[in-house]
Amino acid sequence: MPITSLEDLPYELQELVASHLNQGSQALCTRVCRTWYNLFNPVLWREVKCGADPFGHMKGDRSTVSSFLRSAAAGALKTNGHYIESLSLYLFQKDFVTLLEYCPTTFPQLTAIELGGCLDSRKETLSNFTNRCSAGLKTVAFLVFDKLDKSFDLAPGPIDALSKHLHTLEILRLTGEISLDGKLLNNLLCSAPKLKELYFPGNSSLEYGGWLAGQDVAHSEWACTDLEVFACEILGIDRPGISDEYDIRNAYVTETIGSTVQGSIDLQRRVYSQLARLINLRELRLGFMFDEFCKIPRDPFNDYHQTYTCLAMDLESGLDLLKDLKELRVVDLHNMLVGISKPAEQEWVAEHWPRAKIGCVDDLPYSEDEYEEDY
Repeated sequence: MPITSLEDLPYELQELVASHLNQGSQALCTRVCRTWYNLFNPVLWREVKCGADPFGHMKGDRSTVSSFLRSAAAGALKTNGHYIESLSLYLFQKDFVTLLEYCPTTFPQLTAIELGGCLDSRKETLSNFTNRCSAGLKTVAFLVFDKLDKSFDLAPGPIDALSKHLHTLEILRLTGEISLDGKLLNNLLCSAPKLKELYFPGNSSLEYGGWLAGQDVAHSEWACTDLEVFACEILGIDRPGISDEYDIRNAYVTETIGSTVQGSIDLQRRVYSQLARLINLRELRLGFMFDEFCKIPRDPFNDYHQTYTCLAMDLESGLDLLKDLKELRVVDLHNMLVGISKPAEQEWVAEHWPRAKIGCVDDLPYSEDEYEEDY
């Protein structure tokens, strides 16, 4: 049986073989001969990663970053940047500044970026890098800690740069200590028709912007009707009676607009109606989310973080409007004062969301007597 060499295969199969090797093997193959170099080098550079494990909060092996910067200084990125389709960088501010000097002016095939590290919000590091992505970004993940120990505000620079990619954007993850005004985030949802995932734990417990206002959601029309993952708090919903009965410990988080009970229900029903348009949703996370990337620990069982100005998540407020979200698998309502555990609501959930796992720590008592018994 004759032996078939790699060069005898159609180019499509050669490329398939190359893509199944790890990057170390691909790098070795580029040294075999000029033909193999031309085949393996573009595949080798499709995905580039550099930086410490984000779970280690930038305490990883410094030698890896130093080696990457030396390679960039030697011209590796300018020579091969046009091959890069996915780029993941976790660096300190000074390293990002150095790296930008060695980057090409444009990355013509780059569609997925994951940028993070301990950065200075006063600088334009993220926006400078994002502006070099000319192909139209599909995946954007920012995991940022501010070197000044405060929130990293994405406005105006990074969010302005990101706005140029809203027509192609499919996945947006904002983690760490990022803050973003809710109106800007809501405008993004109104302008990103291909968006399938929004993950923004926010920093509401830290007095930083990181949530959507109920009024903004209710009076908008989101373009991202194919959304599959929605993870962001919706706050600022006045719930008369609740604010009188409970101590709102995090009232500084959001400003509510006073209303009657019926006015509150009307507002909530408009918010539910917005969410009801997202019929492909698999995950609906409206509660206080634990962000494993944040260096300030968050305790989901701590009353200090309990959210009172949220959707009531009961039938009276309009929960039934979400009956067509048949694809739901995860509903996260942690630390929201909600009524989804009441008997009628539980029957409704069993009928309409039979495959959904409901995460809820603090449930709204459904009678004054039961409140006194439980508390």
